[in-house]
Amino acid sequence: MRRILSLLALGVTLVMTAGQEFTLKNVKVAERSKTARDQWSMKGNLDNPAMNVVPAIGQLGLTVNLLDVSLDPLASTAFAATNCKLLRNGRGVRCKKMGARVSIKRTRRPKGAKVKSSNSNSTGGYYGASGMFRRLQFLQDPVVTPLTVQVVVGSTTLPAIVSTCSERTKGAGRITKITCTPGPAPVTPAPTAASP
Repeated sequence: MRRILSLLALGVTLVMTAGQEFTLKNVKVAERSKTARDQWSMKGNLDNPAMNVVPAIGQLGLTVNLLDVSLDPLASTAFAATNCKLLRNGRGVRCKKMGARVSIKRTRRPKGAKVKSSNSNSTGGYYGASGMFRRLQFLQDPVVTPLTVQVVVGSTTLPAIVSTCSERTKGAGRITKITCTPGPAPVTPAPTAASP
């Protein structure tokens, strides 16, 4: 039991390293008029030069949050460590439970974003991340963009925003589909001075 607790403590310290970043390529949302039929998916990248987030997920589990324009929660999915399986040779991790799955797999770092490494075969801890979340009931209706996704491991939260969004309705308005990609940061209005 003590060994298990010490491994958990190690996992918490592993993810508190600087230099890690989560970015999104896209987020797709389907908001349906039927109860518990909402769904969303994401694709992105995790840059973790220390290569410590994946082992920490294997020890601590993973939570993925979807937030709306006001950073109010739309959906949250938690995977226990037992829901997550580490891939061989630290190549990544897969988390799965009913209605949800997340895959984080090592991939090539894009050109122009190289990190010096003593190991020429190392990707420097660059991972592709994808997730699909089904049979949900969004906590806000309607969904208001831009959207933020948070990847939470232990005490560390890695957020990413997608601010360029398009929306279309299908099935006589029963389904609203939203696709969001990265874009310019949303502008928040400056506070106005009160009149005397």
